[in-house]
Amino acid sequence: EAEEAEALQATKGSNFKVYFIHLSTGECWLGEGGLRKAVNSAITDEGHSFTMHDSYSGNADHRDWPHRFKSNADWQGYDIVMFKSCFPASHIDSKAMLKEYKKVYLKKMKHYFKQNPDILFIIVTAPPLVPNETNQTCADRARTFNNWLKKGFLKKYNKKQAGFNNVAVFDYFDVLANPSDPDRNMLNKKYRTGAWDSHPNTKGHKDATKVFTPFLKTATDNWASQM
Repeated sequence: EAEEAEALQATKGSNFKVYFIHLSTGECWLGEGGLRKAVNSAITDEGHSFTMHDSYSGNADHRDWPHRFKSNADWQGYDIVMFKSCFPASHIDSKAMLKEYKKVYLKKMKHYFKQNPDILFIIVTAPPLVPNETNQTCADRARTFNNWLKKGFLKKYNKKQAGFNNVAVFDYFDVLANPSDPDRNMLNKKYRTGAWDSHPNTKGHKDATKVFTPFLKTATDNWASQM
């Protein structure tokens, strides 16, 4: 009976094509972390389902996103576009760099979001670094930036584009980062592959998938209900 109910529910909604733009960490998340399988198997409360596609063509610096979206419009053929910078983006080495990162979204990326209300954009925050590849000040700035994306930027965007609901922020950084001292805002010890390797291990990827799947369902239903 449960299987029949799930099948009936699935017929009510749409199947959305998801496009994930990433680099090496994303590749591991899709595979060993089970992200691709989880997304392809997910069904939202409104009966929507997904088909995952991806492109190994991301970056290690948020400032590169405007060029990526402008120079390669492959993302326009999809319903949901999620994109993630790799872990070097979490080494925010100055207040000036933090300001530049914010400008990427306030001055550039918001135009892509605004002009494409029929696409759900999911900003995936960059993963944290191991202690050997960063320092406390830079790691704290990464946390500040990601909190700003979730609250400052998103709140401002939604106020100006009321009813769109076409931008969401998944805080991948928060799932993987150590929340307190020592090594605050750096890759949690239980998720480390090695002392000098900031790629999260399999457990980190699997834990991120557990958090991302319900996030995707909710974000999709909120966006699809406005279409």
